[in-house]
Amino acid sequence: RVGALEARARRYLDGDQDADDPAMLAQALLAVERVDTAFEVTRNALLDDLDDEDLLVTHARAARARGDLDEAISALHMASYEAPDYAEIWRLLAITYEERGQPDRARESAERGVIAAPGDRDLHRLLERLESLGETLVAL
Repeated sequence: RVGALEARARRYLDGDQDADDPAMLAQALLAVERVDTAFEVTRNALLDDLDDEDLLVTHARAARARGDLDEAISALHMASYEAPDYAEIWRLLAITYEERGQPDRARESAERGVIAAPGDRDLHRLLERLESLGETLVAL
């Protein structure tokens, strides 16, 4: 399966861009831990399609998996302009800001996610956790 995915990615990167949806291909590559190839697919696809929020989110996931938090944050901000009500963007942005050591930005992103998707329990738990971390830091 991994070999077939890599072959599909190579075909896509070699110019056969009608063969696969790049976001779906990159998600499949991420699922089998082919992070660099997934990143390459999304980066290449974004050259032609900067307003596809699914592609931007997948690119952010690949960048985050590579440890490139700045690239992930940039892609998520671009995605948020395209789809401000897409809760997954705000969840990933909050987690990525937290990983980057920016708890205030993480909380702000989680708050935006809760506004975008008030029924999303995972976002509420994330926001509660981030708020409690902030209270702990203030108490120290």
